[in-house]
Amino acid sequence: SRIFIGFATWTLVGEDFLGGRVQLEKQEGDEDAAMSLLEKGVFFAFVCSLLGCVQLSSVISLFLVGMFLLQRLTGIGVERFKDEDGFEPGSKSKPSVGYSLVQGRRPYMEDMHFTSLNFGTSGKSCFFGVFDGHSGKRASQFARDQLAKYLEVDLQQLGPREALQSAFMKTDASFLQRAEKENLNDGSTAATALLVGRELYVANAGDSRAILCCGQSAIPMSVDHKPDRPSERERIEQAGGTVVYFGCARVNGILATSRGIGDRELNNRVIAEP
Repeated sequence: SRIFIGFATWTLVGEDFLGGRVQLEKQEGDEDAAMSLLEKGVFFAFVCSLLGCVQLSSVISLFLVGMFLLQRLTGIGVERFKDEDGFEPGSKSKPSVGYSLVQGRRPYMEDMHFTSLNFGTSGKSCFFGVFDGHSGKRASQFARDQLAKYLEVDLQQLGPREALQSAFMKTDASFLQRAEKENLNDGSTAATALLVGRELYVANAGDSRAILCCGQSAIPMSVDHKPDRPSERERIEQAGGTVVYFGCARVNGILATSRGIGDRELNNRVIAEP
């Protein structure tokens, strides 16, 4: 019975007891937070003493006295651990994110990525992007830096689908203006995912893929934009381009993807519409 009571008490107050930390800056409202933690700690120590755990009760009591004196003398408060995005460890509101980059044989990295776990004006959405650059890294860098900014603004006026499409087109138009001035031929694919609550919106331009893994199933969330797709070939030819096989199908014999950001030389044949 002692073990059960002790476990129940720990469940009620122990998480908050160990979940707190001493914050090395005085902040408004810290005193109340500190006292709340101390009160729970005192209660836990009292229960330990009733259960016969004298040594544990003594250690906790000494710790609490030290914290109380520290708080009173310095004004330092107590706050629960939070990460850089403001989420508590283990919070179900925050997804886990991982990424891996491989430069390959090129002397510089052309591929970029973007992650934000507190995206949008409300900070409650998540946005992720992968940008596979070619003919240089400036288009992928530009897409990484600008697409999310356009999307954040567009989401204030449009729904997620329309905002994503608008952000892609604005990013492409802005980079093409720069490319024209600086004589750049860089290009980049773009595969993005916007998580709003429990709804996931995926938009891509090019052949970078988005895949949803659910249990033992892999569900494609995007379609590769390849020049030899019948619909893409027709669009390219109507725009005055050709599809030439040179190892694989290529737009005008050059590019192996039919959509993306940039590619000034292939403008109107390679488009950014997701």
